[in-house]
Amino acid sequence: MKEIIVHSDIEDVSTRLDELGLTIEELQEAAKANFLAQASCTVNDAPTASGISGWIASVRVLREFLTSKDWKRENIKNSPRLIHPDNDFSIMFATGDHATGISFLTPRTKSNKGTTTRDSINDNSRQASLFDSGSLPQVVPIHKFVEDGTKNNNTWVFLVHVQIDESAENPKHIIRCELSLPVNMDDAGYINSWDERIIIPEIDTAPETTDKKTKFAPDQEIVLKRKK
Repeated sequence: MKEIIVHSDIEDVSTRLDELGLTIEELQEAAKANFLAQASCTVNDAPTASGISGWIASVRVLREFLTSKDWKRENIKNSPRLIHPDNDFSIMFATGDHATGISFLTPRTKSNKGTTTRDSINDNSRQASLFDSGSLPQVVPIHKFVEDGTKNNNTWVFLVHVQIDESAENPKHIIRCELSLPVNMDDAGYINSWDERIIIPEIDTAPETTDKKTKFAPDQEIVLKRKK
């Protein structure tokens, strides 16, 4: 069985992301946007609003960062993707379970995915098998998405896990994320196996503290005059 490659050391993570044209900060900002969107939801929202709002925010923010660096937006059968400038790979978005961002656990998507995602993961799996030292050289027909002239090879998943602490005092929110290469979906449609994982440092949600006293502007007298 092929060993999963896990990048968790900060220098290793930065180096691997740089090879992919990404930075830790970009992925963390997209994860923060997910958290803020979820935190803005209330009990009056629809039950699925929190997760959907967070997912939408991650898609938007990461696209804003990367399209400025010549990445391309693609919506493959309503599945939003980011395509590398050289068309070498694409990134899709998903919400992960509690194991997301933890190197010694194996994460799983929180919701099941459709045939578009399954096709992408099957492609990943076929391509990964070409580099398995236990496999004989072979010609593998790789399924390609071709829409608007875009080619896609490997599809990575930007996986985000957010847990909002509802306690009134000293809440301990959780924001973890990773960029990982999926190679299997179970029969129910959940992504549950990975060829390579890039663990992004967990985001600190503790409020910033300062010893500086807040300075207020001096009081000013405001005179109101009735219009004649």
